[in-house]
Amino acid sequence: MRRKWLITLTVTSLMLLFTSAGSSLAQTGQDEVKECLKRAQELYDQGKYSEAISELQFAISAIQDKQASGYQTVLPEAPAGWQAGEIETNKVPGAIMGGGVMISRNYTNGQGASVTITVMGESPTVSSLLMMASNPMFMGAGNRMVRIKGNKAIEEWHPDTKSGQLSVIIGSKAVVTVEGSGLASKDVLFQFANLVDYDKIKKLMEE
Repeated sequence: MRRKWLITLTVTSLMLLFTSAGSSLAQTGQDEVKECLKRAQELYDQGKYSEAISELQFAISAIQDKQASGYQTVLPEAPAGWQAGEIETNKVPGAIMGGGVMISRNYTNGQGASVTITVMGESPTVSSLLMMASNPMFMGAGNRMVRIKGNKAIEEWHPDTKSGQLSVIIGSKAVVTVEGSGLASKDVLFQFANLVDYDKIKKLMEE
């Protein structure tokens, strides 16, 4: 009974997710997801629960691919004196809603410095960061609250190792982390953090 309830809830959740995200999906992607959901419903009605789950997982993966393609566009090109690596995409598994997506890109300057920007959409990490942001007592030593383009962020900087991280909280669904090592100063972290298109991330979160 619990398994049937879970499948029904998953189908319903995916249908709602698909409807709200319709504007960001290409027509071919829409057809693919629709077919998966249709097959999942048919298999569920036939009592073929394992096969229905497999179809749902495929639909979740297809929707995540569409989400990832949108988030990739918010990662900046390399600033002067830096080289940008390839954009990497990872899909985070989840119990019902399929987890989230994680997009990252590495930047180097040829002098031993490295910066990585990571965008995590639909991330469970947001809740813990929001807790830290709402109560500084939860933050570790060396951390402090800052703002990046109006967004709350947690700064972590280690002057002895010239390394640190900025965790920028976007609403309640996304986190942008800018992590660097071998940096001349923490200003480099802020330089990269200010290159990210946060308004576009917010728009993608609403689709």
